[in-house]
Amino acid sequence: FSDVQSLRLSGKLNSDDIYSLKNRLTSLRELYMDDLDWTAIPAEQFSGKTGLLRVTLPGNVQTIGNSAFYNCQNLKPITFPATLKSIGEYAFYRTYNIGDVVLPEGLSSIGTYAFYQSRLTSVSFPSTLKTISSNSFDDCDYLITINFNGQTTINSYAFTYCDGLTSVKFPETLTSIGYEAFYYCSKLKDIAFNEGLTSIGDYAFYNCDALQSVVIPSTVLTFNGYYAFRGCDNLTQMTCNAIVPPYTNSYNITGKSGLDLYVPQLSVN
Repeated sequence: FSDVQSLRLSGKLNSDDIYSLKNRLTSLRELYMDDLDWTAIPAEQFSGKTGLLRVTLPGNVQTIGNSAFYNCQNLKPITFPATLKSIGEYAFYRTYNIGDVVLPEGLSSIGTYAFYQSRLTSVSFPSTLKTISSNSFDDCDYLITINFNGQTTINSYAFTYCDGLTSVKFPETLTSIGYEAFYYCSKLKDIAFNEGLTSIGDYAFYNCDALQSVVIPSTVLTFNGYYAFRGCDNLTQMTCNAIVPPYTNSYNITGKSGLDLYVPQLSVN
C-alpha cells in the first residue's frame, strides 16, 4: 500500500478501505473517485497528505467532513459535484495550489476556517449559500476575485487579511457584514455596497489602506459599533444616501478628520 501513487476507485468502500485510504496509502499523489459511491467524506480523511496532487471527488458526494483535506498543501484545483451540500470546518485549510474555486448550486453550508490560509485566486458562490461563515476565507492572501450570488450575511472575519483583493461588489440580497469581515484587506480600493444592506460591523474594513471613497446605501441607518473604516488612511470621501445619515453611537466610524461627507439635498434642507 505504501508505494501506491495513483489510484482509481469505484463501487463502495468498507471500513477497511476507508482506513487504508487514510493511514496506509502514504505515497498517494493522484486519487480518482468520480465512479465511487461515497456520499460523505469523513473528517480528517486525507488530512496532512502533502504529497496529494490531484483528486476527483465522488459524483454523489454530499458532505466533505471537517479537516478532510487539511494541510494538503500541493492539492490542485478541484471540481465540486452538483450533489455537494456542505463543506466542513478546516476542510481545505492551507491548500496552496487550489486556484479558482467554483462552489456548486445546492451547497448550503461552509464551515468556519474551511479555506483558511488557502491560496485560492477566486471564489464563486452559489445562490443556495446564504451565509458565509466566520473565518472561512480568512488570510487567503492570493484571493483576487469574489463572485457573490444571493448571499444575505457575511460573518465575522470571513475575508480578513485577503491582501490580494482590490474590488468587491456585494449582491443585492446582502443585509449584514460582520465584525472585521474585511479587516486588513490592504489593497481593497473599490467597494460597491448594495441598497438593502442594513448593518456594517465593528472594524469591518479596518486598515483597508487603498480605499479612497465609499458610498453608504440609504438602507444603512445605524453603525452599531466602532470604527467600521478606521485605519483607511487614504479615505477622503464618504457619500451617505440616506436622508437621515446613519447614527454612529457617538464613535467616529473612520477614526480620522478631514473626511468630505456628501449627503442628499434633503438632508441639508
